[in-house]
Amino acid sequence: MTPTLLTIFLCAIALNAVVAYRLATLGAVIRQISRAIRAITPLVGVGGIMFGLFLSFNSSDINQRAGNLRLVTEREVGAARSLLNFSSGVGPTADPIRNAVVEYLTIVTNTERDWFESGAVGSAPSEASVYSLALVTTLFAEQTHHSDVIKTLMLARVDELTNVRTERVTRMRRTADVPLWVALVSMALITQVLGGLALAGARLQAFSFLAGYTMVALIGLTYLGWADGLVGSNRIARQLAPFDSLLEQAQSTQ
Repeated sequence: MTPTLLTIFLCAIALNAVVAYRLATLGAVIRQISRAIRAITPLVGVGGIMFGLFLSFNSSDINQRAGNLRLVTEREVGAARSLLNFSSGVGPTADPIRNAVVEYLTIVTNTERDWFESGAVGSAPSEASVYSLALVTTLFAEQTHHSDVIKTLMLARVDELTNVRTERVTRMRRTADVPLWVALVSMALITQVLGGLALAGARLQAFSFLAGYTMVALIGLTYLGWADGLVGSNRIARQLAPFDSLLEQAQSTQ
């Protein structure tokens, strides 16, 4: 799903409202629809309810996915911060680890940001740097004479960083599937047309219904787009902001 496609969907709903109102005011439609009005009217309510249910389900799913992504990001940043703190406490012998963490954060906040914005095709740029960090930490654990507790903690943090990085990248590449958006928009379009037919000949009622329903549909889909990162602040920048802050802190203390 892309912002452009969302804009197309919103425009389609707005234009369809005009078409539905036109149907409600056409003399030919008014003459033909009188016999079927009783069958059409209940369908308007069914369409509206189905649209609301699908909107609620998708909103819950998107918000839950965004919350899980925030938690994964916090864990990754926390693991990187712990490695920086451990390496600072150990001293010069752990400088390679500190440098590897800073390099990793630099790639995440720069190269990987561009990679996400260009479509996130192929392997993530941070994959090589995180394995480099794991190698440096393993060599540190094997070649130095520091406490085994410190070594174990640092290796555990590297393992956590490696695992949550993979989960973060996977979650950041996911957005709501296009078929779900198509289903929502189709429900809105069909309900508008049915409402226009059911209220054929009643100009004021048709205008009131179509204006109100269209506003609700547009606001609902816009909110869904905002929750999914398609509207408002850049979704990628928002998720990478904690890495920017940690990198800035690490560089300021060097």
